[in-house]
Amino acid sequence: MPVAFMPKLALVERQTEDKVDYKRWAETGHLIVPPGNSIDFDWVAQWMIKTVEDYDLNIVTGGFDPWKRPHLYKALDEAGADMMFSEVEDYRQGYISMSPAIDAAEQAIYEDKLWHGNSPILTWCISNVVITYDAANNRKADKSKSYSKIDLAIALIMAVMQLGVHGESSYLDSDEEEVLFI
Repeated sequence: MPVAFMPKLALVERQTEDKVDYKRWAETGHLIVPPGNSIDFDWVAQWMIKTVEDYDLNIVTGGFDPWKRPHLYKALDEAGADMMFSEVEDYRQGYISMSPAIDAAEQAIYEDKLWHGNSPILTWCISNVVITYDAANNRKADKSKSYSKIDLAIALIMAVMQLGVHGESSYLDSDEEEVLFI
């Protein structure tokens, strides 16, 4: 279940900048539009808690981009849910961590282990990904080289890696498991 957020008051401006129909994605439920002009981490923390409780999810693993993680951890802590997400770790976006993650995502795709809910946002983000290489031929998705947003594609790549598709078995081997990535 890919989940994307965009502040309500930024919707029109970003729709014009990015030349995509964010309004339609919000109307069809693919884009969650919290109030305000910037992402309110307290609101996101409450949404995360409610989603986990409503769907009776068991958080087994996860990864946060460390750039804004302190804001989200603080909001989760203040909401009393920091232990609910204690298995979620920092996931850096450099070549060393992203190269095996891209390998894992490719493997999951080739083995038909992924279903992305026909998310137009995820499809759009994946189409914007540009892969760059370092001197050792490690790969990462390079946001600075991309045409537009790639955030949900990065979340998918991190989620697949966190689920351990390279091991003998993985969370993706079970038909009963669902993964939420934000």
